[in-house]
Amino acid sequence: MPSHRLPNPWARPPGRPALIGAVATSLLAPVCACAADYFVGAETRLTADRWRGTRQAPVERLDVRPRLRLGVFDIEDDGAATDRYRFVADLEVGADFGRTDAERDASKQVLGETRRARFDLYFAYFEGHLVQTRTLGVTLLAGRHLLFDAVGLDAVDGVTVRVRLPFVQLEGTGGLAVRSGWSNVGPDIYSPDGTTLPDVPAYLVGAAAETDLGDLVVFRGAWRRQFEDSAHVSREEVGGGLEVTPLRGLSFSAGTRYDAIFERLSNVEAGAGYSFLEAWRAEVAWRREHPSFSADSIWNAFSIEPYHDVSARLRFDPGLWRLSADGGIRRFDGGEAHAAAGSIETTRDAYDAGLRGERLLGDPADDMAVGAEGRAGLGYGGQRIYGDVFGRMPVALTPGVAPLRLGGRLGAVHFEDEQQAELSGVSGWAVATVGWRAAETVHLELLGEGHASRFTPFRGRLLAQVTLEEWL
Repeated sequence: MPSHRLPNPWARPPGRPALIGAVATSLLAPVCACAADYFVGAETRLTADRWRGTRQAPVERLDVRPRLRLGVFDIEDDGAATDRYRFVADLEVGADFGRTDAERDASKQVLGETRRARFDLYFAYFEGHLVQTRTLGVTLLAGRHLLFDAVGLDAVDGVTVRVRLPFVQLEGTGGLAVRSGWSNVGPDIYSPDGTTLPDVPAYLVGAAAETDLGDLVVFRGAWRRQFEDSAHVSREEVGGGLEVTPLRGLSFSAGTRYDAIFERLSNVEAGAGYSFLEAWRAEVAWRREHPSFSADSIWNAFSIEPYHDVSARLRFDPGLWRLSADGGIRRFDGGEAHAAAGSIETTRDAYDAGLRGERLLGDPADDMAVGAEGRAGLGYGGQRIYGDVFGRMPVALTPGVAPLRLGGRLGAVHFEDEQQAELSGVSGWAVATVGWRAAETVHLELLGEGHASRFTPFRGRLLAQVTLEEWL
């Protein structure tokens, strides 16, 4: 790939399948009539599910979800490569062919959903570097793009302007909030709390700042507001984060987030880490979380318990071995809600600890390994004991042909809660995967998994995926 291309996480060694070239040309031609490099990534997932829920009859699903990632880089302006503009998009079209007409009619009565197909636009935006000097930079993003800052992850259909100054970068955003219930263009992952937001448009505005002082000190701050009008503000938060690396291998971090609607700190956290003796890493962290939801979310009607969480982790990575141990305690504070309900115990503690070990076999480039993991939880929420074993290995086919990549995992979990004895028991699962790079730009994958417990005799799923990636 030529050195003047902008960095791209999708990059793969170049090749030119004719079919992908035709798709790219037809879809990207309207974007720019000037010369450019195109990246095209396409994948198709076929998922078949068969499982039993609370009813005796099995539920069957057959989902087909083609996904297409597009990129236009190095647009030439007046015959000169400028490295200043690009267009990227990531979209997915899905359809469930396993749902019967009767099931579809039933879901219509309950959920109002009648379509088998859906369209998810993860992002599609134009990025232009309008000013580029040693002391000043101005970048414009227009379209559906992601926001990831001290407040968290979000998406907007609008415009973001980034201004780079000496030692600091400033950012301002404005547009429409991504609400699939209103626009019918998902995905739903941008709906907070996993709940469906009102099917009306909402506006989103925000600002962010980040220092540029090297690795020694990094500060990030952000503010974001989502509203339908001045009387209907669904979310408004302010966040900040600080990272300090005073010495090589030693780091400190802290952060906070404030909910302006409910006027409370929804998050405060701090942590430290230290690397020593080349292969060891120790980390400790503390966090106080008061769950925060959109003002129109149904979750605000329930008792929301804030909690404190203290945890520690120790990792050892000498090369062929990868070992880690962690543990922590989480204290839930029911406060006035539990006291009003007549509960004597207003605080509850939950304990958690885990061990994980992995051993690489042979050349690390072969990615062949075996390992095991175990976890145990006690206290509030019941007893939880979890364990599994896993492995992966390449299987050579013929000289000059890429090997098959096999993987597997087998595990079980035991759950016991004195307050819900009828739900206690053991569940087990098995997962097997096969991957093969059929060509330099073509990757095939097959996954099968099964799960069983005394509540659900068996649930199974098969997933097949074909991925094509290419530079043109």
